[in-house]
Amino acid sequence: GQHYTATRGGSDTGNQDRRPYYPTVPGARLTMFVNPEHKQQGVALITALLVAALVTVVAVAMASRQQLDIRRTGNMLEADQAYMYALAAESWVSDMLKVDKQKTQIDTLTEDWAMKLPPIPIEGGVITGSVEDLQGRFNLNNLIETNAAGNSKPDQMQIKILRSCTGQFCGRKSADFTFCGQPGG
Repeated sequence: GQHYTATRGGSDTGNQDRRPYYPTVPGARLTMFVNPEHKQQGVALITALLVAALVTVVAVAMASRQQLDIRRTGNMLEADQAYMYALAAESWVSDMLKVDKQKTQIDTLTEDWAMKLPPIPIEGGVITGSVEDLQGRFNLNNLIETNAAGNSKPDQMQIKILRSCTGQFCGRKSADFTFCGQPGG
């Protein structure tokens, strides 16, 4: 190893056993030895700390990713469960409409199928719903007629029906395709 000598007067005593000597007598010589392995221990300590920090960062990243994956899986399961509840409600309404069709030939908004479903408690929430009669609405897609070649043209009969309906709604005999109360309508 490297040999450093510090003296406070006096002569060389020559510490041959290479142990540090701490003088207690004034004028004695102080000899210190620096072992190169001790220098390496400092580098090894810093390297070990860096490796520990790197392992900690990787572990935290893995744990965060795992939490994200767990939450994503939970969301997917909840979405699937909600979809199954919606399908069950749709099937229930379909069965109710079939029973209503067997009972009566006339539908009114006072029948069971038209009543809003009261909230039914389910795991994680409630399910509720209602059925709307869309037969009284006008489908705007019917205004355009498409032939087999893919060409489309206005369906004059449907336009005439729409004008008749909007004219009655606005209190006029005929109406253009504008909102009621707007200029030119």
